[in-house]
Amino acid sequence: MKRKFTQKLRLWHGLAWGVAMGIPLATAQDADNEHSVVEINTPMSQRTITKEQFDALKLHMQQERMLEYAGDPSFENASMLLSLIPTPENMMYRAGFFSRVLQQHEGHLHELLEKAEKEPNYPLLGPSLSQGSQWLHRFMLCIAEWLANTEESNKEAFEALDYDPTMKGYLRISPTTERPDFTRLETLENGPEEAIVLDMAWGAYDASRDPKILVSFLRCASRETPPQQGVRFWGKQDDRDRTDTSMLKEKHFDLPAMAAKWSMQSRAEQDADFARRVDQLLQTLPADAQERYKKPLPKLDSSKRPYDPNGRR
Repeated sequence: MKRKFTQKLRLWHGLAWGVAMGIPLATAQDADNEHSVVEINTPMSQRTITKEQFDALKLHMQQERMLEYAGDPSFENASMLLSLIPTPENMMYRAGFFSRVLQQHEGHLHELLEKAEKEPNYPLLGPSLSQGSQWLHRFMLCIAEWLANTEESNKEAFEALDYDPTMKGYLRISPTTERPDFTRLETLENGPEEAIVLDMAWGAYDASRDPKILVSFLRCASRETPPQQGVRFWGKQDDRDRTDTSMLKEKHFDLPAMAAKWSMQSRAEQDADFARRVDQLLQTLPADAQERYKKPLPKLDSSKRPYDPNGRR
């Protein structure tokens, strides 16, 4: 019996639902060097920023390079990107991204990794394989190899799991585990863990520009979910501390649909070409689906904790 990937994967505690909505561009934390600064010199100016800001800038620059890859999916470009160390926040996005890179360069996985390990350091892009955490990279690469689902990549993925018991304990994937289908995102179950699949799907799309993935995001974002299948959310109707459930309002939210819509609309606001592609694909959907997609997302007050009718805080 096949098991879903999201049912088997044990996420790190640091991989939050909010990070997974949209393209992960996380700010690196450096608790031991809160006051450290980095000086950036240009011909016209000199600016001092904190190390935290510099780390965030490097992650942003990495993301920009990854978004450019589809225009030049060369072996050299792939090895440069593969040499960069992922973070826990962008782990699943990059796993999806490199799953398509490995498919594009099928049969040359060993050569690609050997070249990535020999790539020079790129100070403005962050740690590379020669100076960063090898384990983080192996973890991401194992997921990417499994998602790529080629004879070569599957062999490498399961050999890596057998070699590293810690990684095997985290991932818990087997040859019978069901791989997510990025072209059928509208079939995702309703739950926060499904954001993992959306994150990987964005990576796969950015590496391939596969229109089937993009229209799949649209179908997910505009799907009609029966209320009983929504995630129950209990919230206080006013600011008074009430424990009577009759004074509570119950709502149902389709979390994957909300995440898909949020990420698509956020991208469209920042990229006119992407917005045009979305508008063109939107016309292929039924009229009722188009209307659902255009409806604004519900506003959730994140400053207040949801009320738990069972009394847990």
